[in-house]
Amino acid sequence: MAAVSEDLNNRQLHPNERLIIEKLAKDKATQSCQSGDTQCINSQTIFWSDTLEKVAKGAVDDKANAENLTYLNQLVVASQDPNSEGARGQLAAYVQSLKDAQNMLTPYAGKTIIVNGQTAVADGSVQTSFSATAAQRADPYGNYVLGVQAPGNVVPGTALRDETRLENMGAINGAVKPDTTLEETLLGNKLLSSVANMLGRAIAAAPITDAAEVVASKGGNIAASQVTNQGTRAVFSDAEAALMAQINTLPNVTLQGDLRELVVENFFTRNGFTPLNGKCGSNCFDGVFVQGNKVYLVETKPLNADGSIRLSPENTATGLQTQMSDKWIESALRRLSGAGDQSASVAATIRAALDNGSLVKLVVSVDSNGLSMVKLPTPKP
Repeated sequence: MAAVSEDLNNRQLHPNERLIIEKLAKDKATQSCQSGDTQCINSQTIFWSDTLEKVAKGAVDDKANAENLTYLNQLVVASQDPNSEGARGQLAAYVQSLKDAQNMLTPYAGKTIIVNGQTAVADGSVQTSFSATAAQRADPYGNYVLGVQAPGNVVPGTALRDETRLENMGAINGAVKPDTTLEETLLGNKLLSSVANMLGRAIAAAPITDAAEVVASKGGNIAASQVTNQGTRAVFSDAEAALMAQINTLPNVTLQGDLRELVVENFFTRNGFTPLNGKCGSNCFDGVFVQGNKVYLVETKPLNADGSIRLSPENTATGLQTQMSDKWIESALRRLSGAGDQSASVAATIRAALDNGSLVKLVVSVDSNGLSMVKLPTPKP
């Protein structure tokens, strides 16, 4: 069964973006392989070219974004059997690679594209690397040159490699062929319906400013009444909702959490927020986003059965404060500052927003229908 194929009616990446992807893929492959292992470097360059290109196109084109989520849906369904290769680690590794690719592109995201001293413009706005306005994301003809054949993938053959990955994840205990129920399962869940149907709903700006402040208990609990009365609700696109409907069927709870974070990051990105990499192990930030003059710290949590949300409570053994509290943010900033030059730069951005009062703390819970957001009190500098 074929995965979603490459559609040349999608908005094309700018040539400058393609060059960045090529360089990043080669650098990552060289780092991942032993020196001189040409076969490893070649295969890893292809893998990272595909992965970076998929993430990049999803950030700048609505249709590509829906296609990416549809393909991820297929991988999730293929991995529902605990004995499938996907459930035994392949899906988790691939999800991590998508997150790694996003982090690799983050330093370039939002930077103005300049060619021969001229600023690139599309749909009435300046073009920026790996980010786009709503009009640019909706325009399938961005970066086309009239009368010139649209370029294919950075490395030809992406659709076939995607199909092979899907079949491998559905294979049971390394079998050559995937489980014979896979195709029926996918069709039964209507994951192969027209991607166009997943774009029927207009993408509205995330209603973040509508959320009122709530107070978490010392144990990290945010009561259901606060979520309902002070929070705000945003509806997912059909593609996001379809993926969320499958996540809880996976046998791996850690993977469920990673996928929730991926869906939330996708939601914020397609609503015009620029992501920053705020990761430093397990104790920094699920998401850091910039929009306008504000910096948003986002913690993603599942919604409890009673409608409440639970943050990690204070840990007296380790001295770690309640998650997302002001003291917890301070300790996370110290960890982030020491995690490398790029991480230190993100920490400095968060610190500046904290000092000037433009930092917003959000807790986001997700289910198959959408996303609920609550604000925590504005941190004190």
